[in-house]
Amino acid sequence: MSGLKLQIASILALALILSAVPCVHAEQILQTIPADAVFCVRMNNLDMTASTIDSFAADAIPIPIAMGLRMQLAGLLSDPALANIDTDGNFAVFGMLPEDIEADDPEAFAEQMFAAGLLAVTDYDELVNRNPAISDPDDEGISMLKSTDIAGNDSSMIMIPVAEYALITEAEETIDLMKEH
Repeated sequence: MSGLKLQIASILALALILSAVPCVHAEQILQTIPADAVFCVRMNNLDMTASTIDSFAADAIPIPIAMGLRMQLAGLLSDPALANIDTDGNFAVFGMLPEDIEADDPEAFAEQMFAAGLLAVTDYDELVNRNPAISDPDDEGISMLKSTDIAGNDSSMIMIPVAEYALITEAEETIDLMKEH
């Protein structure tokens, strides 16, 4: 798993662990994720959850989680304004394994696992059309998201619309699994 994906998954996992915010639409995002996902971290209402964590951990964490989380997301999308991202919505990060992986090889699990994120969007088409870092979709609806990770390395990820979310991943296998789902 790349450093950027690990950072995002870690931040989302911390936010999930430190807060339990009930959400009316929480089930919808879970229904979007394939049942055979290896792990899933869901965050209800990104802004409120991050603010709650900031209040709870103000003395322990020098940089506010809300600011860091928004900055990471803005960096991933190459958009500081997070235009067309519903930060009051639900977000999830989940991991998948290839179907042909050997069950008795734990190292293969770590090496071959691929992760994906679901970001709540207000308008997927506007997100794609107004963000120069996101290519126009191809015939299958797949866009490419070009960004720079925290180390300054260029990265390219796949992005497709799934229900009310933008699915972002580096693995084409995820796209195939989501189409089957």
